[in-house]
Amino acid sequence: MCEMSHFTVAGANPSNNYKPNPKHNGDAFVNHLNKNGIRIFAVIDGAKAPYHYKINGMPNDCYGSNLVAKLLVESFQNVDKIQKWKSGFKHLISMFKFEMNLIQNSFPEFAGEDYRLFNPANAFAIALIDENNGDCVVLQGTDCYMSIRKNGKVETLSVYDEYALQATGRLVEGKMLSDLVNEGMSLEDAQEYEHERVRENRKRVYNKCVDGRNLGGMATLNGDPDLLKCVQIDTFNMFKEGVDAFVAMSDGYCQKMNNDQVACATGALNDGVGAFFDNHVRPLWGKQVRGDVTGAVLKYEK
Repeated sequence: MCEMSHFTVAGANPSNNYKPNPKHNGDAFVNHLNKNGIRIFAVIDGAKAPYHYKINGMPNDCYGSNLVAKLLVESFQNVDKIQKWKSGFKHLISMFKFEMNLIQNSFPEFAGEDYRLFNPANAFAIALIDENNGDCVVLQGTDCYMSIRKNGKVETLSVYDEYALQATGRLVEGKMLSDLVNEGMSLEDAQEYEHERVRENRKRVYNKCVDGRNLGGMATLNGDPDLLKCVQIDTFNMFKEGVDAFVAMSDGYCQKMNNDQVACATGALNDGVGAFFDNHVRPLWGKQVRGDVTGAVLKYEK
């Protein structure tokens, strides 16, 4: 038996007078039990493409993360053993590329553009849990995080270190779009400034990790098969290792807590995923939560 709780907030958008719009949430969430007893538990954080376009009236980050959520369920629907995760993950990557290629072809002005620049990009934390035998694999890319409770102690599985990546000079940090506008830049100029920074970052670090555990680069689900060389992979058996809970978070859930994933995961487990954010994290944002936020907790009864 398991119990799941989920919390999300859409961040304020400068083009919408800094008012959050639930339809513009770039985060997505999955909790699905496939027909073979394998649970898919995931948080996905879409990042906007560095170009001006919407898809079916939606911001492209929102469309992208929801597309990943849909394809994630489809790609693992028939998987019957955790050890077969790679075939499902390859299918997910290739289908995202296929679907986004159809969309890119509908924009003549982007003909010939590198799909890795055109496509929205997605950070992710995905747990695949075989509820029959306890086998698990956790897949992580960039700044979505998965923590577990193991023998009563909360620990994070995530190793991604954005500060270390920035220190190399390969990832150039920028101000939030809303800050640029508040400083007097027009929204149009601020967006173009941001787009150029993002394009150059993507060329340097997307799916160009130093090793295979999401370090020295950014493991990103954007249709690029090189993600398979960068994704962080953790495998274990929850029954044998005493794991009875999973906490998945987008970066917005813990970034104001200095990315202390263990503290945030512990709070989410003890206080409730929504209550902990509202009481401890939301006040740190000030008047507006300016980034999309998602947290989810999955607990198993022994």
